Amino acid sequence: MRVRRLQESDLESVLSLWNRTMRYDQLTPELLEEKIWDDVDFSPDLTYVVEHESHVIGFVMGLIRHHSPDPIGYIKMLVIDSKFQRKGIGRRLLRE
Repeated sequence: MRVRRLQESDLESVLSLWNRTMRYDQLTPELLEEKIWDDVDFSPDLTYVVEHESHVIGFVMGLIRHHSPDPIGYIKMLVIDSKFQRKGIGRRLLRE
């Protein structure tokens, strides 16, 4: 398994992973792009994927909002392939 920063070429894989895993919160390609790159606080340094055998099995997007006197950091999106849940992958992404 390899953790690396999100690349634009990962969008289709992330979208497929999200829609397979988050059955009640489906995204379109346009909405996913809006949630990631159109977010005013998007940071490539806080957005990662996990690859396993050339497949994206995890995704996380963290943000630091600067809309108040004190910056606030949080996780905006997080998804792990259901076959790989409960194996420490989410914890590893959160550490990144």
